[in-house]
Amino acid sequence: MADIWLGLFSGIAFGFVIQRVGATNADKMARAHLMLEPGIPQFMLLAVALLVVFDAVATWSFIHQGGEEGNPIVAWFLELGPAAFWTLKLAPLPLMILYFASKRYFLWTRLMAYLLLVAYTALAGFHLYGIWSVWQATPA
Repeated sequence: MADIWLGLFSGIAFGFVIQRVGATNADKMARAHLMLEPGIPQFMLLAVALLVVFDAVATWSFIHQGGEEGNPIVAWFLELGPAAFWTLKLAPLPLMILYFASKRYFLWTRLMAYLLLVAYTALAGFHLYGIWSVWQATPA
């Protein structure tokens, strides 16, 4: 079973970069693995990663100030405890970065990255609006 997971992981992480760049140009392959080649802008992955972390922290603080989680899946993980919540929110980050790094040359990957950026920006705006609302309601 471990061989299956290792093969799946290595295929996703490295297979498409090697296929798209070509195994004959070692310098270009190395640059692609380090995300120095054009394709998905590096700032986009960084921005999505920061927004994912902001979403987790804002959700955690909102819940601990008496708020309720609207997503039933996240609410169930919150009932399991803090470790389950943080794992649910942050564990996909390294997988997302590996996925986008390995498939960065495909058009649909760039479109998905833009969609994630827009979705998490909207979610961050929702969190910021909630923070602003609480701040406005708090007596001075």
